[in-house]
Amino acid sequence: MFVGLTGSIGCGKTSALECFSSLGWKTLDADSVCHELYEDDASGVADAIRRRWGDSIFTRDGAVDRKKIAGIVFKDRKELLWLNSLLHPKVMERALRETAKRGNRHLVFAVPLLFEAGWKKKFDCTIAVWTDRKIQYGRLKGRGWSKTEIERRCGCQFSPEKKMEMADFGLINNGSLNSLFEQCKILNKHIRKKYGKT
Repeated sequence: MFVGLTGSIGCGKTSALECFSSLGWKTLDADSVCHELYEDDASGVADAIRRRWGDSIFTRDGAVDRKKIAGIVFKDRKELLWLNSLLHPKVMERALRETAKRGNRHLVFAVPLLFEAGWKKKFDCTIAVWTDRKIQYGRLKGRGWSKTEIERRCGCQFSPEKKMEMADFGLINNGSLNSLFEQCKILNKHIRKKYGKT
């Protein structure tokens, strides 16, 4: 099974992914894959970024400065679309390789922009993690983000409500981690039963 997990920033995708991992699923995170692509010379990502934005986007030791990239793409939609067009095919290619290793079974792939990228049909089923807007903003402020930065980043994604509408299944993450885990346990059993034994 190839399961897509999504949710707006600050809604709890990472926590949900950890829950599924504890339930025996292989897990993969699109953000982590992107970071690996930045560091992998063979991927060509760093070279493309240098051609697009110049040497100033790199740290002194030659690494891609993700904060500087965020400063560009979350202020200019055209630049965000360019970056996504560079990264998305490579990220999905990596995920499909991982599923092939396991006979397309037992993999939950967390993708923030799953629906925005038009990837719904690539998965056997999709799950969205939803959080109340006030709680979501509170979590993001806890990361040290300003209200302007939060609104700018959230504005580049579908709303938590829209993601829930588009997903096959939903998780409500307004409470404790234990509450989220219990929901994941129930959903885990349902998915395994509906989509076949693994």
